[in-house]
Formats: sequence, C-alpha cells, structure tokens
Amino acid sequence: MIVVLADGTEVKRCPHCDDYRPVAEFSRSSTSEDGLQERCRAYHHERYLKSQEARRKHGREYYKAHQQERLEYGRRYYIQHREERLAYARKHCREQRAQLDADQRSSE
Repeated sequence: MIVVLADGTEVKRCPHCDDYRPVAEFSRSSTSEDGLQERCRAYHHERYLKSQEARRKHGREYYKAHQQERLEYGRRYYIQHREERLAYARKHCREQRAQLDADQRSSE
C-alpha cells in the first residue's frame, strides 16, 4: 500500500527491510494492486547476489563432475565441424583482407 507523506512524497513499506521507502525504489508489477512489487529493489539485488554465488558454485561443481565428457564432446564437435570452421575462417580472412586493402587505398 502506498502512503503519501505530508511533503507529498509517496512511500511504500518493504516487509523485508521493515522500512518505508520511496516508491521509486520499487520495481513495477502488473499483478499487484498498487502496480509495484512487494519488496524493494535493494532486497531483490541482495537476493540476486546470493543466488549468483550459488549458481556459480553449482556451475563449478557441474564442470568438475562432467569435465571429461564435456572435453570429449568438444573434441568430437571440433572434428565433425572441421569443414564449416575452415569455410568460416577463409571467408573471414577474405573479408578482412578486402577491408584492409580498402582502408589502405582510401588513406593514399
């Protein structure tokens, strides 16, 4: 619920911080009655940082547990897509050479 203070500032209570904060510190929400999320952005940012470390930890553990099969997959992919990689490299090299030639001609 949004409360308007005597100076005209609109504030809303964040249940996590247990504090009244300006409505600018809340993100929008189309499903809530007042059009704002229940908790402030600072809370969501704090939660994101905590979950970010958990995601990184999970990623490291997954990589260690599946390292060999990931490396084998990479090797197979490298071999199976050899022609595609070479074609891309040739095309890229031609384009770069053409660009360099054009740059040299324009600077002369």
